[in-house]
Amino acid sequence: MSSKLQIVFVGAGHANSLALKEVASKLKPSDSVELTLISDYPMAYYSGMLPGSIAGFYTESDISIDVISLCKYCNTRWIQGALVELNPEEQILYLDSGEEVYYDYCSINIGSTTRGNDTPGVEQYSISTRPLIELLTKIDHLDPSRFSDIVVVGAGAAGLELAWSMRARSGTDANISLINSRTSDEIGMEMGSSARSNCLSSLNHHNIQVYNSTKCIEVTPDTIILENGNELACSLCLWSTGAFPHKLLFEMPIEKDEKGFISVKRTLQSTQYDNIFAVGDCCSVVDSPWIKKAGVYAVREGPILASNILAIVRNQKLKDFVPQKGFLRLLMTGDGSAISSWKGFSMSNFAMWMMKDKIDRDFMNIFDVAGKTSKINF
Repeated sequence: MSSKLQIVFVGAGHANSLALKEVASKLKPSDSVELTLISDYPMAYYSGMLPGSIAGFYTESDISIDVISLCKYCNTRWIQGALVELNPEEQILYLDSGEEVYYDYCSINIGSTTRGNDTPGVEQYSISTRPLIELLTKIDHLDPSRFSDIVVVGAGAAGLELAWSMRARSGTDANISLINSRTSDEIGMEMGSSARSNCLSSLNHHNIQVYNSTKCIEVTPDTIILENGNELACSLCLWSTGAFPHKLLFEMPIEKDEKGFISVKRTLQSTQYDNIFAVGDCCSVVDSPWIKKAGVYAVREGPILASNILAIVRNQKLKDFVPQKGFLRLLMTGDGSAISSWKGFSMSNFAMWMMKDKIDRDFMNIFDVAGKTSKINF
């Protein structure tokens, strides 16, 4: 075993990827650290641009973090694999390949699955929005005949963008339905009443039929069955019902919240083990349970995670993650516009789409390291 401090990033999500690049850029040879990133794919998709990719505005490379190039640039060992077990007492990560990886400190950023996957027929006949890489791959490989009767289950921000992106992709002839388990008054309501009005207007403009106050209770090969008794023709079901913990988390011997997400302190450390960090969708900050499972929070956790890992290496004080309740929200509507929401004010136009596109591309440029010579040496 190496005498160097072993810091292992598990998962190449937004927070881990940002933190890895920041940590690697600031480590010195005297810190005596080895970095490792474990991920199941050699690329990671940026969630903010995924709807645009489905709509046809971005290529796969536009929305992908090249994990292998990132690791080479950061002088980091990359291991392809998925975490299947954690032994926090022995500080060992067990991978699906059978490999065992020792850590002194690790950061878990493995995302989540979708709620209600145990609904009859969902696993067999629908495409889930999580994991992201499988969503895009499956849609890209569908026969065009599947785009006739599209049903999106779940009317949160992700479900809305998915419905709009499928309209852009499938054209005007497809029948697109959106299943909203809440009332019509609650669509987009987390963005404010003005944004909600813009969301409803866009759904109507794009001829997307919304079914409110009902849930999907079964998916069959060609229908969706709702709890109110209605059956909808369905050639393609997209399951976008919100975040739910991976089965792995339920089996992990670590403190979790009542929903099954890893409980972390404001420093993003486990409430049980200080040498385990958790970020992104797989965790819950114990004194801020209101935080949504959204990419914007994962992105903001990244710099705090990096700062705290470096603080541990250098025996310095750790920082707290202080989440913001208010932030600029931008939803792509698939027609060259985006809906914005900021402090109760909302617009829906081309300028908002240009703003969203610039913000997203600027974020991805952080990881544009392929072919570049790294100056990182530790």
